[in-house]
Amino acid sequence: MKNFLIAALVAGLLGCSAMPPAAAPETTPLGVTGDYTHEASKFVFPADNAGFHRVSLVQRGPDATRITAGYSGGTPRCLTVVTLYLDPAAPGERVDDAFARASGAALRAHPSAILEGKDERNSEAYPGKRAIFIDGDKRVEVGLLRVKNAWDVAHRAVYPVQCAAEVRELLGNFLPGWPR
Repeated sequence: MKNFLIAALVAGLLGCSAMPPAAAPETTPLGVTGDYTHEASKFVFPADNAGFHRVSLVQRGPDATRITAGYSGGTPRCLTVVTLYLDPAAPGERVDDAFARASGAALRAHPSAILEGKDERNSEAYPGKRAIFIDGDKRVEVGLLRVKNAWDVAHRAVYPVQCAAEVRELLGNFLPGWPR
């Protein structure tokens, strides 16, 4: 899976052929080789973390508040791709609604995916939701954490179904806080 699914987050299918599709958001690749700290949120996107290497870093929108980072890790047989999306939390929006958007974007990218399971974090500081889907020979994990009621950190992880046990530990180290 390529990390160029950013347009799917915004454009999507509008469901009405009379309306033109929405334009992709303005994107700017960030040529950072080491760790990158997002100024507004203080969120750090490490160059390398827990067996994953950052392969892309993109600023979305003109105000520098939205970031997408792509990571790859695992063995060649069990290559795992993780995309992180950092966005300001929409004022008044519930975690459920933000998660519905994130999982909807994943399902548009994987339209034949079937839900395998869901769980959630009931934490005051970091509430969140996660779902795992099966799409043919791939497992697709989508999660969203609301950080200090100000930032949404969504992730999408894609890896071969047969590698679930191996990847579970890798993802547990890369995305701590979710039961594995």
